Amino acid sequence: MPNKTLVGIVMGSDSDWGTVQKAAAVLKEFEVGFEVKVMSAHRTPALACEYATTAEARGLRVIIAAA
Repeated sequence: MPNKTLVGIVMGSDSDWGTVQKAAAVLKEFEVGFEVKVMSAHRTPALACEYATTAEARGLRVIIAAA
């Protein structure tokens, strides 16, 4: 059974994956549940705001962001 999602990894675009993939690998190694989302605070500010403001209620404890 997968662990509860505790960490959100947010990237401004798919091209940022190279920057955050090592963090995802470490989380996976330690069996910490995480999710990966692509959203831009510049191109989709409402989506980014909603993600951040609902993170705690959805169970996230940490957000790793890269742009």
